[in-house]
Amino acid sequence: MRNTIGSAAVAFFILVVLRHATPASAEDHPATQPTVAELQKQRIESARHCMALNRAEGGAAVAQSLQGTWKVVKKVKNGESEDVAAHPSSLKIAGDKVTAMEGDESKGEGTFTIDESTTPKRITMNGKTGPNAGRTFEAIFELDGDTLKLAYSIGDKAGTPPTDFSGGQGTAAETLERVKP
Repeated sequence: MRNTIGSAAVAFFILVVLRHATPASAEDHPATQPTVAELQKQRIESARHCMALNRAEGGAAVAQSLQGTWKVVKKVKNGESEDVAAHPSSLKIAGDKVTAMEGDESKGEGTFTIDESTTPKRITMNGKTGPNAGRTFEAIFELDGDTLKLAYSIGDKAGTPPTDFSGGQGTAAETLERVKP
């Protein structure tokens, strides 16, 4: 008797499992399910979306660490050092906005986005006002505590980020220090 009840319970369990595993409608029928290639495409798109979100979240964290005023302490442009004492300049970063200052005067404003998936990290700056309105500068940067290294391409190369912080031909490199409030 005991074996009969055990067998009946197993049969009932199998019936329940099969019933729930059997398609209930034409929509659930395996013939209408996505193909392996479609599922792979969906997974790839989902992974790309997640990576984009991670970059945006990471970029936001890095952008937060850049907030404040940064004084230029060294500048090399087209391979030539510039006298930063004679021409004091700074950057004010608030949110995703950046203001270029010469002394106490604004020389232009823009916005920026960060891509930290590269080494060094990339920053894209878009001029909104001033002499660089409408221009896009691709740049690289390194942040070490209260020191920011920024290198960007200029002239015809402005759309391509530099590969180093040397400030060689077609690029400018700045070392900035955070101004304490």
